[in-house]
Amino acid sequence: MHPDEILKRFTFSGFPVVEDANFNKKLVGFISRADLTRAVKISYADGFEPSTPCSFYGSPANVDDEEYLKLQSYMDLHPIKVDPEVPLDVLLDIFKGLGSGYVMVCKSGILVGIVKKKDMTEMIDAAISSSRAITSSVLSGRYVGKERDSPRSSYVQ
Repeated sequence: MHPDEILKRFTFSGFPVVEDANFNKKLVGFISRADLTRAVKISYADGFEPSTPCSFYGSPANVDDEEYLKLQSYMDLHPIKVDPEVPLDVLLDIFKGLGSGYVMVCKSGILVGIVKKKDMTEMIDAAISSSRAITSSVLSGRYVGKERDSPRSSYVQ
């Protein structure tokens, strides 16, 4: 799929770039929507057509070097990666300390997911709001546990 098609079809703020050898999805890099948009605009200004082959890394088979759009220079070749088992507090420290808007989740170099700072912030805000609502209900006497006799709800009257 040509980058122009990717931009029209998807609204994501960025895209992981993977090497899809044997469907392993080995992470090669990441390209933001802004960088991909800039690359497409520059390529059109340089005379490339929407049908021009492109490559994020290496070169396409059976294509001369001047006949394809090279996108590697627009990519982040070393995005921040974490293991799927990373503790939440470490992930929060990464977002705070490194200022990245996204973190790639990889297991043995294979992409298994992406965590965005915005999603993490929304999740924490929702958890805090939910916790406050439950606390308020308990303190006001409106909260009744599902099982009155269970050890967890024994403090509810």
